[in-house]
This record gives sequence, structure tokens and C-alpha cells, in this order.
Amino acid sequence: MICPNCGKQIPDGYKFCPYCGANLEGIGVNVPKSKSSRSIAKIIIPIILVIVILLGGLFASFKFIKPNIASDTSSNTKEETIARLITYRKGDKWGYCDWNKKIVIPAVYDWAMDFSEGLACVRINDKYGFIDTEGNMVIPAVYDDAWDFSEGLAAVRVNGKWGFIDTKWKMVIPAVYDQASSFSQGLAFVEINGKCGCINKRNIQYWED
Repeated sequence: MICPNCGKQIPDGYKFCPYCGANLEGIGVNVPKSKSSRSIAKIIIPIILVIVILLGGLFASFKFIKPNIASDTSSNTKEETIARLITYRKGDKWGYCDWNKKIVIPAVYDWAMDFSEGLACVRINDKYGFIDTEGNMVIPAVYDDAWDFSEGLAAVRVNGKWGFIDTKWKMVIPAVYDQASSFSQGLAFVEINGKCGCINKRNIQYWED
């Protein structure tokens, strides 16, 4: 399923987007078609032209910037290293490489998400855990499902219920919710017994009227 608000791919069956909180009820897997193909063409053609121009400028700039980056590797910070790691697929397994396609973490995972706050959520043997930029499993793969870390917490599903852990593998918000999103601006969307609302990091609940 694709969220119509933020465009991110999420599993089927969610009633709201775990990334932006958009309501997904009644939305299918496919993106709805527009009413007029002519209107789409009028919108898409200018966008394509702009993208082509921007890519041309980016490519020209990259030829000058790239050597400077390579010659100053000693100044790379941990955040820059994380930003350069991207997922890649080999067969039916996932791993991580840098922008130069150099393998950093071998493809041994059934699924892999982007790094967020220094950790990446991965699935192995149908369980989810978190690795660091060197491929160390710092939070064991013991969860039925999980989302990226955001604002220091990650939503995880245990025995059919969602809660939140911190980077030290501590369950700071009990797994009692039927659904949960990542935190954004101090709040996370949750659902319990068909009732939707938000919680803060102290698990104080704010329900819809």
C-alpha cells in the first residue's frame, strides 16, 4: 500500500500511515487514477522538464564535489557515514552499500530499512531487530514487526500488540496497542480496541472525540 499523503510504502491493513499519520481507511493498494489523462500530461510534462534540468546541474556539480569528498575522508563524521549507506538487494536478501556501490554490510537480511538515528531495522528469520552501521545486531531480532527509530524511540510489535523501545532495548511504553506509528514532534498515533488517538513519550493518551 502506498500512502497518498507522504508517498511511502507501508504494509496492507493499516488504518493510518505510521510515517505521517494520514487516514488510510478505504484506500487500496493501487494509487487511484486521475479523472483526466490530459490534465495529468499538463502537470507531468513540466515536472519532467524541471527534473531533467536539475539532474543535469546535479551531475555537473557532482563531478567537482566528489574528488573533494574522497580526499578528505579523515573529516567524515558518523552522521555522514550513515547518510552514505543505502540498501541493496542480492537475490532475495538485503544488505547495505555506500554511494560507490561498495558493500559495507553483506546481504544477509530478509528485509532492510534505511538507517535512522544510527540504527537500521532489519528482518531475519521472520523477526525484526536493529543493527548499527557496522552490521552489529545491537537490538536482537525478537520482534514480530517494527518501525524505524524516531525521536529516540521505535515502535515494535510483540504478541500482536505494539509498544515502544529505546536504543538500549528497554520497553519504555508497554506493548498494549493494536496499531502504532513512529513518533513525530513528540506524539505517535495509536489505536486500541478500535479507538484512535495519540500518545506522548510518557504514554499519556489523547483520544479522538
